[in-house]
Amino acid sequence: MRRLISRLFILIVLIQVWSCSDDDSVDPSVDNVQEFVFLTDTTFLMSEGANSTDDAAIEINAEMFVFEPRDADVILTLEVVDGTAVVGSDYEVVSESNQIVIPAGALRSTTGFLIKTIDNNLQSSEERSFSVRISGVSDDRLNIGLGVEDVVSDRASISILDDECPDTIEKFDGATWSFSGSNTVYYSDYSGSYTTAVSGLNMTIVGDIANYDVGITMDATLVPNGPGSTSGVIEFDNSTVENGDDGYIYRWILKSGTYEVCTETMNLTTNIQYIADTDDPNDPAVEWIDWYDSEISATIESLGGGGGVACEPGGTLDGETVDFESTFEVDNADYPDGPNSVMSSSGSGISLSVNDDCTQLTISGDFLALEQYFGTSVVFNITPSGGDPKIGTISTPTQIIGNDGYFDYRIGATENVGSYNLETGTIQTELFVEYGDDGTYLFWYNAVSTFTIN
Repeated sequence: MRRLISRLFILIVLIQVWSCSDDDSVDPSVDNVQEFVFLTDTTFLMSEGANSTDDAAIEINAEMFVFEPRDADVILTLEVVDGTAVVGSDYEVVSESNQIVIPAGALRSTTGFLIKTIDNNLQSSEERSFSVRISGVSDDRLNIGLGVEDVVSDRASISILDDECPDTIEKFDGATWSFSGSNTVYYSDYSGSYTTAVSGLNMTIVGDIANYDVGITMDATLVPNGPGSTSGVIEFDNSTVENGDDGYIYRWILKSGTYEVCTETMNLTTNIQYIADTDDPNDPAVEWIDWYDSEISATIESLGGGGGVACEPGGTLDGETVDFESTFEVDNADYPDGPNSVMSSSGSGISLSVNDDCTQLTISGDFLALEQYFGTSVVFNITPSGGDPKIGTISTPTQIIGNDGYFDYRIGATENVGSYNLETGTIQTELFVEYGDDGTYLFWYNAVSTFTIN
């Protein structure tokens, strides 16, 4: 339709020119006929990512409206004019020169002027555009553009659509993914789901991505394509070793992986390897044997807490399970093991929960070594630092935590304030434990504990 309109416009121009001539005859050797060379298309919309390769470059062509084709090539010179988009930063010219040719005997160029975008992996709210215009033509009988007075189609306007988004990798934190996969042997197509937890650029994947009826935990590193990029590659630091019931030990290795924050997608290629269960999986001399590859495409099904202190199920702190290491220092002359005894404890299975208004964190489990007396749940107040919900302090109001049938036990905060850092996935506390009855309490020990979010 646009080309039809252009040709109708040209026809109108020619009729006007011819009608203004005092001589009704048309002699092509006399310059009483207006002839034109113009750009075939004058508006282009480029995608920063999709048009960033040579094969996906846009092509600007030209054509002529003339009395008859030329016997010689018509060479057009083009000029690129920067606007808010800048050559070398936002786009680049693919063509070897700034000229295009309309071959002899033809009315249109056969090879156009090629331009591609530069995928700079940076989010930009500014509209970026530039233009390309015809600055010269080898045949001086040709008018540049369409029209004698109000000239059009002598230049093309190009806009670049930014393919980045304002989201960050934190939307992967606590996310549930649905995936479809296929592998080379044993199984064919399959599907399932897994979850991811993100701390900085470290990501943990939990789920049966290998379709082998076992839960898999894989620790990965995200490597952005560039500073500020919302896409990149995934590198696995290690994989979980699983003991089968068939005389073999299995592990999962990442062969390749990519992620796209804006499209909420991940693509993984993994390999299952095995050794005999009589081999030591930590022995570097043991030769693992490749079994099969799996190709996995995943899309976020539900977002997580986004890296903050989430007050809903599936959030960053709420519902998490953590490992712990605790050191206990006794400063009580009546204690049987001596006045300065130091003990330690470590383990897993400690659970976290957050209240509805996200002001309190409860840590439940035997991190205070009191399981012989009663279960332990300690409530902490949450205070983000500087408005950043990923980093802050936790304080412990003095509270009674149980009774062993003889004494009440209570805990409270020492002078050292506790802290949480979701970038590193750690929580640190320092508490005192006291025991007593009738409202009188004696100091028992200090407990310094470090929790690591799984």
